[in-house]
Amino acid sequence: LSKILGLEEFGHYMLATVVVSALYVLITPMFNAVYPRFCALAATGNTLDMADLYRLGTRLLGTILFPVAMLLAVFAEDFVRVWTGNPDIASSVAPVITLLAIGSALHGVMHFPYGLQLAYGMTRLLLVIYPILIVVLVPLIVFLALSYGAVGGAMAWLVLQVMYLALGTWLTHRLLLKGLGG
Repeated sequence: LSKILGLEEFGHYMLATVVVSALYVLITPMFNAVYPRFCALAATGNTLDMADLYRLGTRLLGTILFPVAMLLAVFAEDFVRVWTGNPDIASSVAPVITLLAIGSALHGVMHFPYGLQLAYGMTRLLLVIYPILIVVLVPLIVFLALSYGAVGGAMAWLVLQVMYLALGTWLTHRLLLKGLGG
């Protein structure tokens, strides 16, 4: 993105990423609290409790994360205007924040399937999922950023996270939690 966008537009994109990174203040502690329990349940083979914890953790994170992300997406311009005091920057950064916030919320809930994969030692799933996403992401970023600038880069992040949600959840449920949504 830094090679495609001008310096000012790239700076606006980076400002948007800083704002949206606040969502990870919610995501990371929840993942860190649940992951050790995933490991313990995987080690004992307790799949029923694992499925219950997986559902509960994902629902709890989603219940907290999605409303916060939507507030950030809807009121992005107001947040940036209050923070920077610059209405011009706020209006150019807001659409990028909106797309990045929605994509990051989707990425956040994917921490639980990821944690499940790690708990079961199934890192090969990541070696299947990530190359597929990278093959799609690189041309998508180039095309969208050339067409729409920083907003295009944020669109690429959102599309990537929708794909990751669909593919990652399906593979995780299919291989590790048979019958749970997949």
